[in-house]
Amino acid sequence: MLRFIIRVLLTAIAFKFIFNIFPGIEFTGSFGNAIVYGLLLSVVGFVVGIGLLAATAALGVATRGIGVVIIGIAYVLGFWLLPAVQLELLAHWFPQHLSVNGFGWAVLAGLILMIINAFTSSPKKSS
Repeated sequence: MLRFIIRVLLTAIAFKFIFNIFPGIEFTGSFGNAIVYGLLLSVVGFVVGIGLLAATAALGVATRGIGVVIIGIAYVLGFWLLPAVQLELLAHWFPQHLSVNGFGWAVLAGLILMIINAFTSSPKKSS
């Protein structure tokens, strides 16, 4: 739970201070709004992850495993695009506080979000 709170706070700091450095991204809300957007980004990430898991399972069953290989290759090649898509979704849903001018800026900001998530994710327990 503490890692989740730290992730949301670091994401809020990224929204409020880091993303405004880039000329293609503009966040005009307060720090409270940034915290709410950090929570929303976490929820969107969770829903997208569940959706990918469900699609992988369904395609794996439907194609007797071949689809899992194809989705696995696509995920390895494009996993770094998921935070950019999530950021674009937030910018589409809440244009009053967040605007992203171009997918390249979303990818750059998504890489920053991915670094934040990597440092605040739970470590894998080895048995």
